[in-house]
Order: sequence, then structure tokens, then C-alpha cells
Amino acid sequence: DRAQKIAPNLIGRKASEFLDFYGRPFMKDTLEKLHTLQEINADYTALIFYGPTCGHCKKEIPKVKHDVDSLIAAGHNIETFAVATEFDKTEWKKFINNQKIGDWTNVADINHDEEGNPVASSDWRDKYDIYSTPVIYLLDKDKKIIAKRITHTQIVEIISRLEGN
Repeated sequence: DRAQKIAPNLIGRKASEFLDFYGRPFMKDTLEKLHTLQEINADYTALIFYGPTCGHCKKEIPKVKHDVDSLIAAGHNIETFAVATEFDKTEWKKFINNQKIGDWTNVADINHDEEGNPVASSDWRDKYDIYSTPVIYLLDKDKKIIAKRITHTQIVEIISRLEGN
């Protein structure tokens, strides 16, 4: 069952777009503007899943930020699409500010039912096999998966290897 769920996200396949059960985009930034993976126009996309209250994320995200910024400074065309996996908007905004990742495309599935309870808009957690955080995927310009469940240092290593540096 799990293998079937994650089959669309095998290395070499196009990453699943974040669409709801009706085929519409649903990931929103802190200002509630919709965003999609396809709008990222870069040679590489670091697709990161994190929890704003996750202790491990608080340690790892600054390392990811440092390495991605270093790649950009070295002339590599990489952007970050960061997905918060928790529903507390206050904690999420605080995390973005504290981690200084406001230049990333930060999104979350922030839909709620009539009673105000968080409701998932799609099965994106299953598709991306998100059962812990942080999780990093590296995508190419066509949003094909180059690598998944990698570390921040592997982002640099993989891009350097692909570009012959």
C-alpha cells in the first residue's frame, strides 16, 4: 500500500504538484496567496518539508539556508519551495522570521473545516512520504526528482557533480 502511494515520486519522475482533490492549487503563503511548484523558474528547486515546532528542523533549516545561499552566491540557479507540515500560522510565521527564510517560497496547507479544525486538502503527505521532518527533495528545472530524503550537504554535492564543479 505504501509503495503504491509513493510510486509517483520515484527519482526521475516529475514531482507531484500540490493540487487538491478537485485538481486546484491549495498551498498558500502567510498572506494566503496560492503557490505551485511549476511557478518556480530555476534550474534546481530544493523542495523542503518542515515542522515549525520541530526541534530537528530548527537545527537543520539554518544549514540548508546556508548551503542554498552559498550555491546562489556561486552562481547556481536554485530556489527553495518550503512546505510547513503543521497548521499553527503563528508558529509558522515565527519560524520563517527566526530562521530568516523569508526569501524562500514558504507555503502550507492551511485549510480548515467549519469548526476551525485543520483539514488536509490532498494526500500530499502520502505522495511525498512525509512521516518525519525535515525532508528535502532536489528537483531539476522540469521539476523531475533528482534526489529525495537528502541532507543539506548533499544538495551542494549533487549540484556540484551535475554541473561538473
